[in-house]
Amino acid sequence: MKKLDHVKDILQETLEDLGIFLSEDSLNTLADNAVLAAESFDAHSTAPVAYNDTELRELKGKVEQLEERKPCRRCAGAGGYRVNVGNSHSSVQECFECGGTGYALEYSNRFTARLGRI
Repeated sequence: MKKLDHVKDILQETLEDLGIFLSEDSLNTLADNAVLAAESFDAHSTAPVAYNDTELRELKGKVEQLEERKPCRRCAGAGGYRVNVGNSHSSVQECFECGGTGYALEYSNRFTARLGRI
């Protein structure tokens, strides 16, 4: 039995119980629209995404690390500082304290941050 025939039978029984009698053509149209509406609802409704526990723990750890970062004390989090050369010329240089990241790095990370930029 097709889905359309099943819906048509259910609608016909329900309408007859209510005392409503439709022609065969009207009943087919109503059943067809009901099937299309159900399919449209199924296609547009979304199921919740299930995340892996290990992935969730890793992401939480990364977020905590990002929240614990402190701005670099030398460049105040800018990642560089302006150097004035004379009255009309200036340039921005990368902060040697944070390696241009803008955040205070541990001693071991300073060298690797500079290597990553080379």
